[in-house]
This record gives sequence, structure tokens and C-alpha cells, in this order.
Amino acid sequence: MPMFNKFTPLNDDGPLYARIRDLAKSLNYPLRSVYEMDGSRRSGHSNAFLYGFWNNKSIVLFDTLLKQLNDDQILAVLSHELGHWYHNHTLKMLIVPVAQLYAICQGARTVIFNEEMYRQFGFDRVDPVVGFDIFAQVFLSPIMLLVGYGIVQYVKYNEYQADRFAVRKGYGKALKEALVVLLKENKKDCTQDPLYSLLHNTHPVPSERIRAIDAEMNKCA
Repeated sequence: MPMFNKFTPLNDDGPLYARIRDLAKSLNYPLRSVYEMDGSRRSGHSNAFLYGFWNNKSIVLFDTLLKQLNDDQILAVLSHELGHWYHNHTLKMLIVPVAQLYAICQGARTVIFNEEMYRQFGFDRVDPVVGFDIFAQVFLSPIMLLVGYGIVQYVKYNEYQADRFAVRKGYGKALKEALVVLLKENKKDCTQDPLYSLLHNTHPVPSERIRAIDAEMNKCA
């Protein structure tokens, strides 16, 4: 991303940088630097993210985020992102597609070279081209549909877990306020059909997230 966007170091003497540094230190997050990115050159969408390996990690804030939110709300958003790091969501989400690819390869090998399967479909010999087509259409498509729904639920669970992490760090109220502001600024849907959201949305819609945040705040009260 630094090849296509401008990363400007956040002022080390500013109060926001000091609070971000203290938050990272409290979690033993190996923060090296905090950057402001010129996301507004392409859209008004606002975001924040973490990047880096091992003990060389950085935090990036979109310039739009800095304009739209106050310091408490920015810290709440960062607490959510740090919750993903704390719970190793990135590593877990790297394992999921690797396991998925392994299962697909094992399934393809089992099906494509199964002589009995070819006889059941009316073929008199093993043909890998035909076997792969049968595997993709008859076996893989419905299985991947169900697996896809499972992955959606797992990613959504990670989002709720990161929100709970932010609440436990004391940023529940500020996180709700940030969600409302970002909902307005990014022109997102506040509510969606529950069944559609259940099957397709990797991120809970704001109304679902706010209810979950309220529930967690009540637990922590």
C-alpha cells in the first residue's frame, strides 16, 4: 500500500499518538510507528489497520478516520483492530484456506481416480478431465456452498470477539459512537434481512454489533 498511498508518520508529540502508544504498550503490541494514510484521494471511506511481522508492527489510520472521529472513538476502533491481533485472527484465517485447499485436493484425488464412480456415470474408463468436471459440479459445488456459510459465521464470530475485546478495554461507549458515525459517513445499511445477513455478511450489520456491544457492556458493569 505504501507504493500507491502516502504514509505520513503521526506527530510523536501529539496527544493521540501518546494514547495509541500507551494502548499498544498495555497489550504488549510491538508498535514501531503510527501512520496517517491519504485514503481520501480515492474515496471517503474510513478505516484503520495493523500491519507488520514479528516485532516490527505499525498502525495505519486513514485521514478520513482522523477527520470523522474524536480521539476516544479512534482508540475504540484501534482496540477492535488490536483485538483481532490479540486473538490471532489473522493467523487463524490463513490456516482456514490452507485446510480448505488440502481437503479439496484430497477429495479430487479420491473422486477423479475412482473407477466405480465412472461406471456409475456410464463411462467405461478413467478420464481425469471428465472426473474433474464431475467432481467440481456434483461434489464440490454444494460442499463449498455449505463451507462458505460456515466461514462467514466464523469471520463474524471473530468480529464480535474483537468488539468484546474493545468493550473490556473500556471503549464500549466510544465504539458504539464510532460505529454510528462511520455508518453515516460510509453510507452503510443499518439493518438488513436477518437471513441474508446470517448467510452472506462476514461483518455484522451495525444494529447487530451495537446490540452485542450493549450486552457485553452490561456483563462488564
